Amino acid sequence: MIKQKNLINFAVFSSAVFLMVISPLSWSQMVTNGYICAAKNPGGEDTRRFYREQDGVAINLSPNSSFPIVCPIIIDGSLSSFAVVIRLGNTGSSTQSFSCALEEYDLDFNLVKTTGKTVNVAAGQTGDLSWAPINLVRDNNYLSMRCILPPKGTVGTFVWF
Repeated sequence: MIKQKNLINFAVFSSAVFLMVISPLSWSQMVTNGYICAAKNPGGEDTRRFYREQDGVAINLSPNSSFPIVCPIIIDGSLSSFAVVIRLGNTGSSTQSFSCALEEYDLDFNLVKTTGKTVNVAAGQTGDLSWAPINLVRDNNYLSMRCILPPKGTVGTFVWF
């Protein structure tokens, strides 16, 4: 029961956070949720059947399939350095491994730099991955986050500042 309560609190917190923009006049600080992410698995039957966005959380409902998701990051070009944090949840019954990569692209859509991280999240719990400080190779490059969403995995809070 405690695990269910934690996940319900996580979903409610994520939904509330989605409505918060720390700096309404700029994209330099943003708090959002899993709705900003999208599943990426062209033609993948499991993705169509099991990917959902509900209660502010992007979730993989599959009992045994993983698939990639991508989350765009909109940053203020005037920032010289910033941080990104993503909160991941495990609604399954065993520990899951989450792998994410922060990817920097140039304006010709070429991958310039990637920095990957992994976190193991126990059943019914959440875990965070963070990158800081981040300095773009060129000021006009852009970022996205690519993660492998394991079975029963969720993306809740997504923050950059």
